Amino acid sequence: MPGLILLSVGIAAVMGGIFCIGVIIMSKAARKSMPSSVSGGGALDAGSKDGLPAIDESIENVSASTNHFLQKHPSYIVIPLVVVIVLEAIFILASARDPRVYVAPLILPLIGYSIARNRIQHEFMKQFASANGFSYTPGGSLDGLDGSLFQIGNSRSVADVVSGQFQNRPISLFTYTYVTGSGKSEQTHTYTIYELQFDVTLPDILLENASHAFGGSLFEKLSGKEFIKLEGDFNKYFSLCIPRGYETEALEIFTPDVMEELIEKAKAFSLEIVNGHLFIYNNGTVGTKQGLYDLYALAQYFIEKLGPVLARMKPSVEAMEQFK
Repeated sequence: MPGLILLSVGIAAVMGGIFCIGVIIMSKAARKSMPSSVSGGGALDAGSKDGLPAIDESIENVSASTNHFLQKHPSYIVIPLVVVIVLEAIFILASARDPRVYVAPLILPLIGYSIARNRIQHEFMKQFASANGFSYTPGGSLDGLDGSLFQIGNSRSVADVVSGQFQNRPISLFTYTYVTGSGKSEQTHTYTIYELQFDVTLPDILLENASHAFGGSLFEKLSGKEFIKLEGDFNKYFSLCIPRGYETEALEIFTPDVMEELIEKAKAFSLEIVNGHLFIYNNGTVGTKQGLYDLYALAQYFIEKLGPVLARMKPSVEAMEQFK
């Protein structure tokens, strides 16, 4: 058995050397075959401040740009593949009987791809911020996020925070991730969220998309809640929940023309108004420039359409709060 292990280590070293040489050759070939610059930036293989390869192309599609990046920098995939082959050779020569030891290393190339894609996603959001005069930070805080979604699950985190103003109103865009369940039932949920701020404090009004699975009920997080059925086909796409006593205010917001616009523009999203904040919940990570600008256009629509409505409601809402 010791002899087999030594033999396997020797073979692994040779294989590793061969594949590392292959990585160098592939990288040099990729540099020669690719243009030195692309639209919207400089050379893809220029070094970044953190010592990792820079991403300077104008990103239209995160998946496509990830594949382009991996062509330029195949080591993200090739090196994990080398490790997989080396480990598999060691396990075979050592006559490992547990099948799990053969399966586990196969996730390494996926990890390499995930690392590359995350870098592209961060740059994608950073480019969106720069193009619109907004600021960008790779991480964010949960402080002040008082919507119902932020009370579900655990391991909550905020990433890729884009902040700025539209028509003098603060807006922010970010990726929110949380975990529900445990063990085999554990699930990770990711949402792209817009947060819009208004200068009126409102009760929690939740408009939930019928197709969203949050891993928990948002309605259960509301106190004194009740459902309202609205006219037309609106109830096929959304469920509206408000605190008791605010039916009139809800109908002032969700007028027939607004409901029609929501069906046309926002039927893929859930919305929540709470304490002067409007949250737009988009299921998943937005990975195309068109998708990101469609979401931004929806945020602009709400500011332009609901801003005046909420301003008119402010005196009546404040009066109701005083009598509580």
